[in-house]
Amino acid sequence: MVLLDLDRPLKKQGPFDLVLHKLTDIMAAATAGDEWSRQAEDRVETYFKGQPGLTVLDPLDAVRTLTDRNVCYNLMRDCSCTHAGVETSSPDFVTILDDTVDKAAALREGSVDFPVVCKPLVAHGSDLAHKMCIIFNEDGLKDIQTPCVAQQFVNHNALLFKVFVIGDTHHIVQRPSIKNLEAGEHKTIFFDSHDISKATSDNYLTQRDGKLSPYRPNEDAISLLVKRLRKSLSLALFGVDVIIERGTFRHMFIDINYFPGYDGMPGMFDALTQLMQTELSCLEPSRKKALLDETDSQPVLLSSTGGDSDRSESHIAAAAPVQNGVLREKSETRCSSESSPRLTNGEVSKNGVLPHSSVVGDGNSDAVTSKRGVSNGHPASDLEPVQSGIKGKS
Repeated sequence: MVLLDLDRPLKKQGPFDLVLHKLTDIMAAATAGDEWSRQAEDRVETYFKGQPGLTVLDPLDAVRTLTDRNVCYNLMRDCSCTHAGVETSSPDFVTILDDTVDKAAALREGSVDFPVVCKPLVAHGSDLAHKMCIIFNEDGLKDIQTPCVAQQFVNHNALLFKVFVIGDTHHIVQRPSIKNLEAGEHKTIFFDSHDISKATSDNYLTQRDGKLSPYRPNEDAISLLVKRLRKSLSLALFGVDVIIERGTFRHMFIDINYFPGYDGMPGMFDALTQLMQTELSCLEPSRKKALLDETDSQPVLLSSTGGDSDRSESHIAAAAPVQNGVLREKSETRCSSESSPRLTNGEVSKNGVLPHSSVVGDGNSDAVTSKRGVSNGHPASDLEPVQSGIKGKS
C-alpha cells in the first residue's frame, strides 16, 4: 500500500501504470477559488499530461463535465433513446445564471411546467450541491437561488432507480424518492437530496400511497442508455438516477454522479478490480512481455486521501506492476467493448447559445433551455413489481 500525497510532486511517487481517482470535490473547490485545491488540481493535471502512457480512470476533462449541471444535462438530453417502444429521456430544464432573468418567462420558453425542481449549477464539491427546492407556482420563483438548473418535476410514484456503472457492468438498486406532487398554491419545499434517496430514508417527502403499483425498469432500455452514456461521457465509473414517469412508463434519467458510493451493489470491488485488470491488460505485447520478464508481481491497488483530511474527501489511487517498490509505466491504450471517444464540451455559437440549446432572456445567455421529445411508453399497470437489485451488462 502506497500513500499518494497531493502536497508532494506525483512524479517522485511514480511512475504509475494506472491512476484511479475521485477528485470532483477538489475540482469544484478549485473552481470556487480555493487556492490549495487549485494548486493540487494543477499538480495532478500537469503530471497526467506529462505521462502519455498513463491510463487514468477517469480522464479529468470527462469528469469535469459532471461538475456542471448545465453541461451535463445537455449531454443527457443528447443521449435520449427509444427501445422496444420504451422512451428513455431527460426532463426539460432551463439554466438560470442570475437574478436579472425573467424566471417565469424562462420556464415558459423552455417548456418547463410547475412543479419545478431547482438544483445548484455546481453538482459536486460542497453540501450546497445537494441543497434543492421544489417550486409549485410563479410566486415561489422568488425562492430560486442562482445560478441553478430548474428541471421539470416528473411524478414517479416515489421510486428512484440508481444505476451503478463500473466499466461494462451495471447494477440497478431501488431507492425511495419524492412522492407525487402537483402544481398549486403550495409553499416552496426545501430539501437535501442526501436525505431523500438513501435506502434508510424516512422523510415525509418520500411517503408513498400504498395503492400505487411499483414499477420495474426495462433492463434492455437501461442497458442501451448506459452504453450511450459511456460513449458520450467517456467515463467508466458513474451512477445514473432514473425514474419512471407515472402513467406513461417513460424512463427519465434526472442526474449523473461520478464515482458514486455504490451502496447496495454486490460485487462492487470485484467489478472495480476487473475493470483495472482489463485496462492493464491493454499493454502492448512487447511491453507486457518486458514487464513479465522483469517481475512476477501482480498489479496492486494503491489508495490515499488527497491532502489534509479536513480539506477534501476526494481520493486518488493507482494500480501498477511493482518491482522493488517501483511502479511501472503503461501504454495509453484503453480497453472497452466499444470505442469511447474523448469528450468535448463543444463551442459556444456566435449568438452565445450553448450546443443544442436556446437562449432565454437577454443576449448574454442568462438562461439556457433544453427540450425533450414526445412521450412513447407503456402504462405502468402492465408491469410487475420491481426487484431490489438488477444486474446487467452494458
